[in-house]
Amino acid sequence: MSQDYAERLAAIARDDAAEWRGLKLPARLRLSKACQHLRKTGELNRSDICRIGEVSSAQAAKDLAEIRARAPWVMQYDPVGRCYRVKAVA
Repeated sequence: MSQDYAERLAAIARDDAAEWRGLKLPARLRLSKACQHLRKTGELNRSDICRIGEVSSAQAAKDLAEIRARAPWVMQYDPVGRCYRVKAVA
């Protein structure tokens, strides 16, 4: 992982990241915590967001979609592991 990518990943894990502008505070906090988890463990799935944000599975799925839409560079789906992993950078 390049230094620049690591810095971008660390920045998105903050609730005041530019990617989260326009969202209400609870959503910003939930998405930033999800990105913190992704950064720490290298993977993220719906159940992680349910646990982190104390939200339903449907809301967690929407949150994953929101992360993918606002920061497509941060993660990619791993069909074998059935989770999202930190996106590999060349």
